[in-house]
Amino acid sequence: MTIDVEMGEQSSLAAAVSDSELSSYNQLVYTLYDSASSDKGFTPFLAACCETLNARTAGLFAIDIATRKGRIGWASGYPEGLLQQLIKSGATEDDESVLRALSLPLGAVYSFSDGDDDYDIYSELSPISQESAKTIDMSDNAGVTFELRLGERFILMFNRSRDQGVFKSEDLNIISLLAGHVEHAVMLYEGIYSQKALNKGLGSALDVVQQPIMLFSASGSLASVSDEMEKLNQQYNLFTVGDSGIVFNDDKLNEDFHRSILVFLLDSKCRQLQRQHIFIPTASEPLRLTFRALLSKEEQFTGLIVEAKDSNAIEYPSRSSIRAIIDATESEAKVVERLIRCDDIKSSAKILQLTENTVRSYIKSVMAKNGFKRQIEMISLIIKSTA
Repeated sequence: MTIDVEMGEQSSLAAAVSDSELSSYNQLVYTLYDSASSDKGFTPFLAACCETLNARTAGLFAIDIATRKGRIGWASGYPEGLLQQLIKSGATEDDESVLRALSLPLGAVYSFSDGDDDYDIYSELSPISQESAKTIDMSDNAGVTFELRLGERFILMFNRSRDQGVFKSEDLNIISLLAGHVEHAVMLYEGIYSQKALNKGLGSALDVVQQPIMLFSASGSLASVSDEMEKLNQQYNLFTVGDSGIVFNDDKLNEDFHRSILVFLLDSKCRQLQRQHIFIPTASEPLRLTFRALLSKEEQFTGLIVEAKDSNAIEYPSRSSIRAIIDATESEAKVVERLIRCDDIKSSAKILQLTENTVRSYIKSVMAKNGFKRQIEMISLIIKSTA
């Protein structure tokens, strides 16, 4: 079922909505515009939509038409970690609901079921999509698209579980009425959180501290690349900067990078994490990209900093030096070496191709043998002894 609505037809749709539904719709519009200036983005609005439309999940995503990759998004109602897992795996790029939305004209409101209570959505889903759909016991998907920039579509979509039935025409009417407001609100949001003057000033400040850093706005747009990052890029030929932002020369790295940004922007919980990493292979030590939230004094999310660390440019104690200072096996020294390079357990395990439990075991063993109570004591001793 699709409803293709021109702006002049909004009044007739409003007339088809009951007074109580119109009241709920007005409250949604209020929440929508309130969200446009919030560091939480449109998550509160989507949560309100789930309640009003009796939907299990709701999402608002910016999707590149050619690649079907996401740039930014907000969601509500999904099981914890599910959407992030789907994004990182690339499964969302082949999702039938995304493909359906992108295939329809702008402003056309759709649902998979066409209002049929006996409709089986799983008959139209791929095996991968079926698995994710089962986590919410999906019965139907509905949505609408709009465009703010060439080559990109915003998709406002909703899912229902079997106990909620399928979307009916009155539900699609509400979605259609919301579409124009959502488009306007997103435009306001991108304007607020892509202030070039603010980002340029911050970028200049980052250059002063001489760190290889990229700065992204809260809307996911590239705001600044520091001079040190430019130098690092020239050395390793990592990426180019164009109208679409950062594009890494390695396709797999480019996918991982932009998926990581989308997950970070999508999930407010990620902003509370101390750091997230991506490793870039080089001829010797890998480069490490660290993602951190940029918070205001009021702890509001205002952007994202991606900092690069080039271990090849720093002189660290050698493995033999470590073993000369403390009692450690070769395997234990390898782990200690990673700790000195500021790698956490997960990162160390990935680089050394060990399990995280094995890394923990080596750390525990070497600290016990040498009488250290804290890792920082061991690391400080080694660094001071080799300085």
